[in-house]
Amino acid sequence: MREHQHLSRDQFGGLAPDDPRLNGRHLLDTANGPIVTREVMGYLPYWSYTAASPYVPLRWDLITILAWFAVAMDGQGNIVDRNGWGGATTQRIVEDAQARGVEVIITITNFDGDQIASIVNSAANRARAIDTCLALMAEHGADGINIDFEFVPKSARDGFVTFMTELKDAVRASAPNGGEGHVSLAGPAVDWSGAYDYDVLLENTDGIMVMAYGYHWSGGNPGPTAPLESGDLWTSRSIAWTVDDYLTYGEVQNRGKVLIGLPWYGRSWEVANTNIPGVSTGGGSSKTFKAAEPEALAIGKGWEDISKTVYYHKTVDGTLNQIWYDDGPSFQAKVAYVDEMDLGGIGIWALGYEGAYPDLWEAIESEFVTPTEEPVVEPSPEPTPEAGPEPTPEPDPELSPDPNPEPNPLPDTSAGTPTPRPLTPSRSINSTELEPEGCHAGGASQLLFSGLALLLFRRGGARHLLSQERLRPPPPRSDRSGEAARFSRDSIVK
Repeated sequence: MREHQHLSRDQFGGLAPDDPRLNGRHLLDTANGPIVTREVMGYLPYWSYTAASPYVPLRWDLITILAWFAVAMDGQGNIVDRNGWGGATTQRIVEDAQARGVEVIITITNFDGDQIASIVNSAANRARAIDTCLALMAEHGADGINIDFEFVPKSARDGFVTFMTELKDAVRASAPNGGEGHVSLAGPAVDWSGAYDYDVLLENTDGIMVMAYGYHWSGGNPGPTAPLESGDLWTSRSIAWTVDDYLTYGEVQNRGKVLIGLPWYGRSWEVANTNIPGVSTGGGSSKTFKAAEPEALAIGKGWEDISKTVYYHKTVDGTLNQIWYDDGPSFQAKVAYVDEMDLGGIGIWALGYEGAYPDLWEAIESEFVTPTEEPVVEPSPEPTPEAGPEPTPEPDPELSPDPNPEPNPLPDTSAGTPTPRPLTPSRSINSTELEPEGCHAGGASQLLFSGLALLLFRRGGARHLLSQERLRPPPPRSDRSGEAARFSRDSIVK
């Protein structure tokens, strides 16, 4: 797997516990917990922290599940590589997360189709793999398991369902930390061979974290890593297509168990010019949000409105590169879509790739946190004057009109209407403005009407206004073949 690689510390970021940027304002005490209204599963790769610098997210309160990544498993259900699970630093991270009401689960990986079939199609190997999972959970008092088996062959379809069902039963019976435990799996953006029985898997687990990224991969042409829509500009596959696919084959009643994984990384391709879409002249390489954001802010961002993604161009050693990634507004558009579709929540690949920037956390807060209303303070009643003798009124003096009456105060409009802050950063070539001219005109009644319309659109009516392109039925699962390697973690940073 070319991109299941260990990143150097300066590539991904994260904050040390004593970092002054935290100022104590986002770290929760043990009495508090997550404040989000949907699940937020953040994958924490073992290379995102060290003993000297454990990973501390900027916002513990915006994560519900910390998926520690990962312990590798072989075809017989045995451990191949612990990658630090069982160590003192990992124990500290687990304790910190659980003290803040965040569940901690262990991700178990295997990326070989033959080995996966060996595990799930053998009763003895399934039992051994499940015992291995339970033993790993006990080491740090974890709350559950996330299975990241990629390239599941069609011959293992039924066995995979059996394995996941038995694993869920075993974890529930073990009652980790006094609860039912958590068992989920990572699912593909496109199930090319029909190897994943979505509806049965959703019904017998706590959910599928869909890897909705890697739509443009290292061996192809440049484009958005996680396009919201595809339109006529990109391939037919997009996050919207993937969601429709899961709701079609996973059944709508299971939508609350579908988590859409979103990337905190992008990709860079060598190109000959600045055309959008571009043509790659060399292989693509991964780029974390932490690495891309400062470059894009310095150079200038382009905005591609169909995919809701930003891009920029940079010359490296005399070669022009085209870089695509999700910044704050781009990421927020996709989080908002998950909320609009009433799905279970989001997954994040991966914690540590955000650096010290708050943008991605703020996007989650904007969409998944219900604003708290300020308490209404009732005015105190006027005191009742004490009864007393009625004073004898003095005669009124003769009144004359004021020759220079004080005019009624009116609001000062000399400064004009303030200009709202743009929704997206400044853009370079081929950018498309998000707001049409004139959208800020009008008085208070128009703003109120617009606000109500936006609320109705976001909370209920939006789905009915989506294009027929989004609602088209997916192709039959039997027709999906030939490109299995494109949509998996082969296309992401590790």
